[in-house]
Amino acid sequence: MKRILIFIGAFLFLSCASLLTTKDDPVIMPEFMELQFGLSTKAQVEKTYKLYEDMEVNNYISMLGNKLVSFSDRKNLNYEFYVVDSDEVNAFAVPGGFIYVTTGIIKALDNEAQIACVIGHEIGHVVKKHSVKFLQRAIIANYGIEFLSDLIGGKQGDKKEITKIISTIGINFLFLKNSRENEYEADEQGAYLAAMAGYDPYAMIDVQKHLMELRKSQPSKLEEFLSTHPLSENRISYLQEFIPQNNLKGNIKNTDNYLKIKNKLKK
Repeated sequence: MKRILIFIGAFLFLSCASLLTTKDDPVIMPEFMELQFGLSTKAQVEKTYKLYEDMEVNNYISMLGNKLVSFSDRKNLNYEFYVVDSDEVNAFAVPGGFIYVTTGIIKALDNEAQIACVIGHEIGHVVKKHSVKFLQRAIIANYGIEFLSDLIGGKQGDKKEITKIISTIGINFLFLKNSRENEYEADEQGAYLAAMAGYDPYAMIDVQKHLMELRKSQPSKLEEFLSTHPLSENRISYLQEFIPQNNLKGNIKNTDNYLKIKNKLKK
């Protein structure tokens, strides 16, 4: 078994030479270890960012997030949704199903379908294990292939060791620029989950267009988002083909709950 893990680790090591995409990386990290890394990363995130404490806003995002999760391919995870108190327009996912959105992005978007697509996009990163694949590469780069094999084999898989690894690597792996393939996969998930929950899937395109306009008028608010979620006309074109080809439909654009929450955040 160890030889197999080292062989796969060697594949990942060679893949590190081309960091443009992790799409073809095999996932060798077991789910329980993904969760341990997620919990350690979550602790680091919440030391770095101030969480928004209003329960009504948090409950709204959690309700919306869990509604979307119920249609995902990894609904077995115990997802948790958090609101970050920041004017930055951003959202990001931590391994294991921890999803964060800023108050800035809630205020910046136009309707509930759009925020559903953003949250669905982040759930998509978890479903496709994009951060897990980055983590595997980072561990190999920092510790070597055999260390990853021993970690997965349980020799070094305790919580203290994983916390130490996260401290060494830092949470910067969350903010690496995603590849085009990763973004396409997450966009697909955002549109799909939104449609399954009854929302207009074309809101995923509206988000892209809206953020591209915001990039022109308020680039500073999008600085962190743009470093991890590159905006492009190609992504819009891709979605314009993907949505009808997959017969994604939904008609919900807005709800009274969203309007109430957005008005509350504006005060």
